This record gives sequence, C-alpha cells and structure tokens, in this order.
Amino acid sequence: MGLKRIDSRGQMRVVEALLACVVIVLGFTISAHFSNSYLGVRRGEMEDIGINVAGLLGSQSLLEKVLENSTGTWEQDLKSCLESLLPVDTYYELTIKSTLQDKYIANISNIPGESLTADMNTASAQRVITVTLPMAKNETKELDVMLILDRSGSMSEGATGPSDPNKKIYYLKNASKHFVNLLNTSITKVGVTSFSTEASLDEHLTNNSTAVLEAIDSLTPNGYTNIGDAIKLTIDEFVQNGRGDSSWAAVLISDGEANRPYNETYAKWYAEQQAESLSGLGVAIYTIGLGNGTMNFDQTLLKQIQTDGYYYAPSAEVLDEIYELILLDILYHAKFDILVLELTVMRPGTFD
Repeated sequence: MGLKRIDSRGQMRVVEALLACVVIVLGFTISAHFSNSYLGVRRGEMEDIGINVAGLLGSQSLLEKVLENSTGTWEQDLKSCLESLLPVDTYYELTIKSTLQDKYIANISNIPGESLTADMNTASAQRVITVTLPMAKNETKELDVMLILDRSGSMSEGATGPSDPNKKIYYLKNASKHFVNLLNTSITKVGVTSFSTEASLDEHLTNNSTAVLEAIDSLTPNGYTNIGDAIKLTIDEFVQNGRGDSSWAAVLISDGEANRPYNETYAKWYAEQQAESLSGLGVAIYTIGLGNGTMNFDQTLLKQIQTDGYYYAPSAEVLDEIYELILLDILYHAKFDILVLELTVMRPGTFD
C-alpha cells in the first residue's frame, strides 16, 4: 500500500526522495527493443551502454546530492550525471513515472528538437520497479495530531460478528491508546474528538498522554453517526491550540455511514465540506474504515475526505498495524512507490 503526502509541501519532498531511491535501484538489466526503421544496429554494444550507465548510476552517491540540493536543480544534476557517464555522441531519454501518483515525475533528455535521422543506433528499455526504501525517520519533528473516533451504537457490536466476545469499541480503544503510546509526547501534542448523534471534544491538544488515554477509555458507544460535527470540532481545536511551527494530522475511524445531522444526504455533504476546510488548514487527513465482514461503512466518503491515506480494516484486530503505518507515514518523508522507468539511448552512424 502506498503511503504518501499529497499537499504542496510534500510533493517536492516525495519527488526528490523517489528520485534518490530510483538511483539506488537503477542497476537493472536492459532488455533492448529496436524499431524497424533503424537498420544495421549492433545490439550488444547498445545494451552494454545501457547496462554500464545504469550500474554506474546505481553506485553514485547521487542520493546525497539530490537531497542536499536546496536550489531545486535536481533535474539538471541528474542530467549532468547521465552526460558524464555516456559517450559524447550518445543521445538519451530517461522518463520516470509514479504509478501511485499517476504522473511522470521526471523526463531527462538531451535529444534535440529537430528530427533525428533514421540511421541512429537505438535501444529502449522499460522496467517496473517497486521502491521500498524509506528515508531517514524524522524523530525531532513536532506534531499536532487529533484522533477522531467513532462511538456510535454500532461500535458496541462484535468485531467480526454479533457473537464476538470483544466489541469493536474495545479494539478501537486499545489501538488508539497504542497509537498514543507510540508518540513522543515531549514534542508531540495529541487530542481526541469523538462522534455519535452529536460530536464532542474529549481532550484538547496536549502533551499529557495520560489525559488522552483516559479520554479514550471513557468513550461509550450509542446513537447515530455525525462525522461532520466531529471534523468541525477538530478544526476549531487546531485553530485555537495548534502550534504554527508543527505538522498537523488527523486520524478518523468509523464503522458506519454518516447520517447526522439531519439526514444521510446532508450528513455526507456536510462531512465533505468540513473535511475540505480541515485540509485547507494544512492538516494531513487519514481515514480508517472498520468492517465486520459486511463492509457496512461508507468507503466512498472515507476515501473522499482523506488527503494522505485511506485504510480498510476488515477486522478490528488489524487496527494496531494500521495505526503504526499511519504514524510511519507521518514521520517518514517517503516510503513506497511503484515506478516505471524507460531509458532510451541513441548513437549516430551504422555498424558494419
């Protein structure tokens, strides 16, 4: 599962991190494909060029060069590196596409605008690479995190069925407390809002983890599902008590459909509007859908209101792991992506 920050500040960081990871894993074997319009190509030499360049890039300390570049010239640096490794008479084009972001994040080329002649020796290669190299954990990053917890009546049901000895609220409390215990509360503030028919602010943003744990333990399931008002209270808390120099995040979990205030149609629209306002403050929003085998929660709404990740918990037992993944996503610059790399190398002239 891809974990990523979507806001504008995070995009450049992710691009830089992905490029750095690509450089590390770029030592792939070239599988050449030749256009029929190019004749007289000695396949082995073009393959050798691609393999050698990929291998050298993989051994370069370009990771540090890219990440330490504060002027935003990583693309030119990568281009210079390619040109220093390839023969002077070689044209190239390297494209890197992120499948998770569904867009090209790099296009490095020295091919001129005018058409090249057909007597070029050409080799192209495409490779799909899963990048799973995390960047360094930022343990000194100050965070303000709000937990938005469902305490509607359905949370008193069994985690995977009505006969379960442990109810969903039991697992929600344990997992939420586990998340709080993972936080470095010397630099992190955490607060709690919850919702049923009405929403409540159960604990302000605070460094006092004991107070937060007690607020979570006090939750009692009953009533309907008012997600919108819970998000509104979360907005108010960030505005009033959020620290301007910290990163802001909210984690919302629900097992049902928004149906208050008023009716279901209004409740969903209202929740979407409040989530948009929350995101507008710069808050990273994570959502968790807690199923019980029937998936009777509103996946569509939870996917729409998230900005940084939606997670499906098919049973409450996996909530600990999901909370841990969310915390890792907050603390790490970038972790996972699936990249499509295409490298084309071209040289003038023909071989006998």
